Amino acid sequence: MALLLTFLTTTLLQAAPAPWSCSANGMEPGFNGGFGRRREVQGPSAATLRQAQARAIQACMGSGLLACGVSSCSRLPFLTR
Repeated sequence: MALLLTFLTTTLLQAAPAPWSCSANGMEPGFNGGFGRRREVQGPSAATLRQAQARAIQACMGSGLLACGVSSCSRLPFLTR
């Protein structure tokens, strides 16, 4: 059941126009409001990360993900690192 839930959630997140992108390492917040370039050497500033997380939570709340198994928009995978 958990595997199916993970698959459905991942599929929905990949199809949703939201400020995150999916990578080999899991979901990563997108920067500059979209599928931005992932910073490998230097991480994002705290303010940039908070803005990306806020946009992701807002997009999650409006996307219907809560009905598809995401228990809370604040528990999106990249927010729980």
